[in-house]
Amino acid sequence: MEVKEVGALISSVVAIVGSDERIARTLFQSLSSAMKSRGQTGAYKASGNVVLGVTFADSGISISFDGHLFGQYPDAKAIIDGYRKEGTSLFSKLDGLFAFCLLDERSNILVAVRDRFGGRPLYYMRFGQTTILASQINAFLALDKPLKTNKGLICEYLLTGNHLRNGQTFYEEIREVLPGQYLVVSDNGITAQESYIAPNRKSTVNQTNRNSVKEFSALFAKTVQKMVPKEGRYATCLSGGLDSTLVASTIQEFESNGDHKLCSVVFKGASYKERELPYIEDFKRHIGKDVNYLEVPFPPSWSDIEDYFGQISEPASQIYYISYVISKKLANDKINVVFAGHGADDFMLGLEWQHAEYLRELWRRKDVYRLIREGLGFLINQAYLLNAQNVKSIGTSAKRILFKDLEISPILSKEFMRENCKKPSFSELDSISGIIDYMEHLDRVFASKGIESLNPFLDKELVSYMQILPSDAKIRWGTKKYLLRKIAKGLVPESIRKCKRKFGSAIPLAGWLIAWKNHVEEILYSAEFSERGYYNVENIRHAYRRMLDRQFDPVQEDIVASQLWRVINLELWLRKSLAIRSSHG
Repeated sequence: MEVKEVGALISSVVAIVGSDERIARTLFQSLSSAMKSRGQTGAYKASGNVVLGVTFADSGISISFDGHLFGQYPDAKAIIDGYRKEGTSLFSKLDGLFAFCLLDERSNILVAVRDRFGGRPLYYMRFGQTTILASQINAFLALDKPLKTNKGLICEYLLTGNHLRNGQTFYEEIREVLPGQYLVVSDNGITAQESYIAPNRKSTVNQTNRNSVKEFSALFAKTVQKMVPKEGRYATCLSGGLDSTLVASTIQEFESNGDHKLCSVVFKGASYKERELPYIEDFKRHIGKDVNYLEVPFPPSWSDIEDYFGQISEPASQIYYISYVISKKLANDKINVVFAGHGADDFMLGLEWQHAEYLRELWRRKDVYRLIREGLGFLINQAYLLNAQNVKSIGTSAKRILFKDLEISPILSKEFMRENCKKPSFSELDSISGIIDYMEHLDRVFASKGIESLNPFLDKELVSYMQILPSDAKIRWGTKKYLLRKIAKGLVPESIRKCKRKFGSAIPLAGWLIAWKNHVEEILYSAEFSERGYYNVENIRHAYRRMLDRQFDPVQEDIVASQLWRVINLELWLRKSLAIRSSHG
C-alpha cells in the first residue's frame, strides 16, 4: 500500500472524500487560521477525490513493534511506517491521546482513527456522496449546509447531564468517531467502522492474588517513568486525594532535573476548600516540595467564562473550568506538560455507583459473606457523611443507588419532553463516559495553550491490568481503590492514604450564578431563550429568583445550580454556534 500523508495527534484535521477540492480548502483555512497564532504549521494534500488538510502539534504517541519502543514522534513517519507494515492492526499498539487520518493513495481511501479514551475528538458528516471528517465541530459550521440541533440529545443532557457514547453529537447530521474506533472512507462512503480494542474483560469477585501489590506497584512505576519528560518544565495538578498525590510522588522518584512543579487550585468562596487544603499541605510536607496555589477570584470574570466556552465543542455537564484556570497559569510559567490523576476512580471502582453495582453483583451471586462485609464496610466508611447538612443528600443518593431512577426535572417544557425524550441507547463506553468527557475537555483546553496533558492511569497497559483485577483488589471492607492504597504506602501521607471521603467539586457554582446575576438574567429573559421551545421558562426563572433570595437549603441549592448551569451552558453553546455560522455567511 502507498501511504504518504498522515495527521498525527494533530490540533486540527479536516478530510474530504468524494468532494470538490474547493470545499476542503474552505474547511482547512477555517481551521488553520486559529493555529497560526500558536506557531503551528499546516499541510494540505489532494489525491483524486480524497483531500486531507492538517495542522500539526507534538504527538506524544508511542508505538511498539516486537517489544521495541519507537518513542515520541512529533511527525508522522512512525505511523506511516507502522501502517505500511501492519495495516489497521497497528492501531491497537498506539498509546496516548490522538486523532489522525491516513491518506492511502494507492487505494484512494482515507483511514480515520481516534484514541481509546477519546482525548482527541474526531467527527464526521455525510451529505450526498461526500464524507467530511474534522477534529472540531466548528469546521462543519463553516459549510453552507443545513444543520439541525439534536433535540433528543439536548433533552437527555438537560435532564441528566449525560452525553452517552453512542456516536451522537448535538447536531443530528454530525457524528463522532467513537473512542477506540477507526473508519475507512472511500468514494462509496464509510466502508468500515470498527473497534481496534479487544472487548473489556470483566473483573471477577475472586480473591486478590498475593502478588497483585508488587505487580501493580511495578507497573504503575514503569508507566509513570516512561511519561516523565527528559527535558522541559512540567507540573502535576494536585487535589487532596489519593490519585494525583500518588502520581506526583512517583514522578519524584524519577525526576532528575528539578523541573517538576506542583500546583493546585483554590476557589474563593468554596465551601469545600477547608476540607481539602489540609491534605494538600500534608502532602507538601511529606514530599518536601512547595505547592503553587492558583487562586480563582469570586466570581471569575464573565469574559473568562466566555473564553472558556470558546475552547469546547459541545455543552458539558460540569464546568471544567479548573483546567482552564490551570492552563492559563501554566502557559505563563512556560510549562510544557501537565500530569493528572484522572482514571483511577473509573477503573478501580472508586465511584459510588460502582460500589452499588458491586453490591448488586454479590447479591446476584448469593455471596452472603462478602455482601455483609462490603455492606457494613460501606456504612462505616461513609460515616463522615452523617451530619445535618448531608442527611437529605444521603437519602437522595440511596434512592438512586437502589432504584437507578432518573428525576424528571421541571426545567423542560412538557411538549418538548413528550416529543424528544426517548429511551437512550447505551453502549459499552458509557461505563467510562465521565472520563471520556473530561479528557476531551481537558485536552482541548490544555492543547489550546500548547500544553500536553498526561494521565498515567489511562496508559494502555495499566488500564488493561486494572480491568482484569478481581473486585477484591478494588473494594474490600467498603474501602474503594483498595490495591491502590496498598501501593501508596510510604509514597503519600497516611492521612491521604486512609482517607475514605470523596471531595465534591470545589467550585462554588451557586455563588457564581448569583454573582453573575446580570449575565444570567440577560440569558433567561432573552427572546431567544423564551422562544427556544425546550424549556419550562417560568419554572427556570422562578428557581433562579429563589436562588437569588437564598431560599434553598445547601443540598437543594447544589441541585438547582447544576440544572441552571446546564441550561446556561447550552444557551451559550447555541449562541456561539450561531455566531460561527453567521461569520461564514
